[in-house]
Amino acid sequence: MGRLTKEDLAQMNEAYFESLDHERLVKVASNLLNLGINLIERLSYWLGLDISVGTIDRCIREAGVACFPVVEQLIEEIQKEELIHIDET
Repeated sequence: MGRLTKEDLAQMNEAYFESLDHERLVKVASNLLNLGINLIERLSYWLGLDISVGTIDRCIREAGVACFPVVEQLIEEIQKEELIHIDET
């Protein structure tokens, strides 16, 4: 992935995600599913926990809702920076 510009970040709002084509949305959903499966496998291996995909999905959604108040502030701060570094992990 190339370096994100301020213009790229400025476009990343609800309308941006609504504009994504079906193929891209399917790819994003597939990546999220794989992330959930990977998390289930790790929790099972590390802690001996058996957690359903639904429980992980609910936790991710609740974390997203809890983080929502700071999202706009973070976007504004990132947009002010001349150079940003992103780690996909």
